[in-house]
Amino acid sequence: MNPNYSLFFFSILYYFSFSVSGQYSLQGLDISDSSRQWFDKQIGIQAQEFLTGAYEPLEGRIHRSHPFWSSRFWFKGDIHYRGEQYSNVYLVYDLEKDQLLTKKNVDFHVNEAIILNSEQVLWFRLGEDYFENKQNEALGLQDGFYHVLFENEVFSFYAKRRKERRLDDREVKIVSDDQFYIIRKDELFKVRKTTNLYKVFPEIKDSLKAYCRTLGVKKLADASTNRLTELAIQCDKLLKEP
Repeated sequence: MNPNYSLFFFSILYYFSFSVSGQYSLQGLDISDSSRQWFDKQIGIQAQEFLTGAYEPLEGRIHRSHPFWSSRFWFKGDIHYRGEQYSNVYLVYDLEKDQLLTKKNVDFHVNEAIILNSEQVLWFRLGEDYFENKQNEALGLQDGFYHVLFENEVFSFYAKRRKERRLDDREVKIVSDDQFYIIRKDELFKVRKTTNLYKVFPEIKDSLKAYCRTLGVKKLADASTNRLTELAIQCDKLLKEP
């Protein structure tokens, strides 16, 4: 590195360290490091890529019943964001606002959340749960994140996970209001009960009835993710039987 450039670069960083009131320490900076390498070490690559949204305070939105998917706590998940894939990223999915948030990965904002630009999120995974950014105006599927329960060349089964606030006995509660969709042969079906599946799959209606009784599922909203996936897999098997 050119000595004059090194001195100039160090002077800028020295000034910067005072102008931000010590928010980022220059300790450990090697003058041979590039500014990008130093920035990645101090802040983290994932934070650098995600610092494109607005801050979202979470303190006032954590109640006994919460608006988030699965848990009110941060998940370490995977995400495809802005054309890149990231692993072990702190994420939380707000079902009330259909927003995905990440945690700002620096000391002075360690608990602050950043709303990610939904249009730039292709998919994300929280544990075993996989969500895709879907839109299909031709079929009437609204834009948003959909929980992928089953997907192959025959049909697709999605859940639109939602939560809303309701007044119950003078208390505001946040309750689930999930919706379920099946796409088959370029047709969109909204399904609430297992009986709705008979219209989607009329050729296996009798076999499907027997299986649903065995599975013990009537309302799809009452079934676990595993049960719903089992149901879809069974539909696929019945459709492929000679």
